[in-house]
Amino acid sequence: MKKTLLIIIIILLVGIGIYYLVGTISKYKLNQENSKSESPLINMKTSFPVEKDSIKKPTDMIIRINDSSFIPSILTIRPGTKVTWVNNESVTHTVISDAPGLFESGNILPRQSYSTTFLESGTILYHCSLHPNMKGRVIVVVEK
Repeated sequence: MKKTLLIIIIILLVGIGIYYLVGTISKYKLNQENSKSESPLINMKTSFPVEKDSIKKPTDMIIRINDSSFIPSILTIRPGTKVTWVNNESVTHTVISDAPGLFESGNILPRQSYSTTFLESGTILYHCSLHPNMKGRVIVVVEK
């Protein structure tokens, strides 16, 4: 009788352990799926050196044009990343690299966008030619 009771208790404890383990795994998977659906924006306000984990893998990135500014104003990415500027304002803007010839959007009308892909490492400064106070920076880094 005591052996049977002990076996039942052990089976119950193992069952409860498995129940909590499965629940923990499900929560982990749900958190992983939710993190994938978050906005791919990076709000980089850090100074160098850039930590390895803060550099996003090549993927499409978005810079929003809001309140006469680029958000984020500093974006750190890997080579091969496509960056799209989306004009969320009611006025026209441009996106032009400070270094001549790298990229130039032309006029980005309200609710329109402009994209370019960054293939080489380096720091690229850019601005809006129509609003000189609007400036941004894209930092393209290769993980060492």
